Amino acid sequence: MGIKGRPFELHPAGPGTRTAPTLIRIEGMPPLLLRAFPRRRQAVKNAEALRHLDALGLPAPRLVAHDLSVPARLVGASSTRPFITVETWIEGTTHADLPEPEPARTAALDVARLLARFHAVTRPRWGRPEGSRFRPFPSHTLLGVRRMCRALERHGWIDPEEARAAGARFESWRDTLCGIETYSLVHNDANRRNFVVGPQGEIVAVDLHRVAYEPFAEELVNALYHFGRKDEALASSFQEAYFEVAGPEALRWFGAMRRFFEPLNYLKKMYRRAVSGKTLGSEDEKMAAWRRVALSIGSPSA
Repeated sequence: MGIKGRPFELHPAGPGTRTAPTLIRIEGMPPLLLRAFPRRRQAVKNAEALRHLDALGLPAPRLVAHDLSVPARLVGASSTRPFITVETWIEGTTHADLPEPEPARTAALDVARLLARFHAVTRPRWGRPEGSRFRPFPSHTLLGVRRMCRALERHGWIDPEEARAAGARFESWRDTLCGIETYSLVHNDANRRNFVVGPQGEIVAVDLHRVAYEPFAEELVNALYHFGRKDEALASSFQEAYFEVAGPEALRWFGAMRRFFEPLNYLKKMYRRAVSGKTLGSEDEKMAAWRRVALSIGSPSA
């Protein structure tokens, strides 16, 4: 096999939640990552996100090509024709795979600084880079809260009174959410597997098909969970490194809005786990811990 006379090899690049990633090593050329999406819209979102980040000069893979008619047999699919994007492969080690504590700590703080750079890019409307959402952010978010509370009640993780009370307390933030005037560029899946440490220690964000403009507070809460939940000192340093770049005004706003976005983030974690299809015991430790935070939501004036 060859590409313009060059031999190449295909290697699985690890599991993906929405994609079948394949590493392409072509003789004499930089390696590439082919992603096969089951739905065209997902491939379009990935292409749009990579183009947007390229235009902004942020460290991320670059889009090389997209071909929505590549035969399924090239990526191992047996019954459906996937939709394809090809991007530059980022050589290095994901943060989750760093074996030594000190390099992992240093890299985590660099991730915090990189997230602050992402979040410094703002615009007045929320949604995907190439557009905006029809429903206003407050309405979309609070509708989602009601839906998640009902689902968690059906699955037995919160009782009807807890669902009603939590929904009412989240709803009490509507006017505050309506006051948000700018939305930040967020990764939308800021976990330890989505940041690669390169050969020179540089940090590059990967798996970017969910990039959007949203309030940065929830992403920072989520990153603190993934990078610092087992190490309070690291969590504190992570936050300090972030606000060294983001600045005091961002710190002030985060302090005011964390009381909403932290419970929201944990409510989403509960919902995804409850509907995942996994067999969960009534004393599931993660769900119990997340439940305490999700139900801690208070009113803006509290």
